Amino acid sequence: MKIDECRKLADRLKALAEKYGLAVGDIDPQAEDFIPDAAYIVDVLFPLRTVSHAIELGEAPSGLYPNMLERYAVVTSGEFTPEHIKADSDDDWESVELAFDFRGKCQRFVVRDVDDSDYFSPAFVPALNRLAKKLDIPGRWVAFYNGDDACSSLYVPVEAYTPFRKLKAAYSRG
Repeated sequence: MKIDECRKLADRLKALAEKYGLAVGDIDPQAEDFIPDAAYIVDVLFPLRTVSHAIELGEAPSGLYPNMLERYAVVTSGEFTPEHIKADSDDDWESVELAFDFRGKCQRFVVRDVDDSDYFSPAFVPALNRLAKKLDIPGRWVAFYNGDDACSSLYVPVEAYTPFRKLKAAYSRG
């Protein structure tokens, strides 16, 4: 992404943050350690609301997805608190079923396209968002990819989900 595009994305993210009352940091595209991609910009601007990770995680799905669910829950500041997370698969890890306790009940959801791989499935965030809707969690995650090996998923209020997804569509590579 070119520096001008990075500035536009940062400005648009800041404007949405202001509109929806989200705390936002600052970013300097001229800084020596600046990385010109959407995943980096989202992570820097929203460090407390963002889960950032590589796509290749070096861990089997049985451990990878429970760990990711915990990480994604942390950025909700207590709105989503799954406990006793377990992963299982009925199809040789082509998909993974995550089961956990939440609000006194056992909850489950399936992530497809896991392919028994240590790569993060892009199906995880949409599956998690469908679950969040079902459980009436007041936020959703928007995953920004850099087109290489980075993902930053930003947790936003439900009313901010569509505008942030539009930015994702314009600036994310994946």
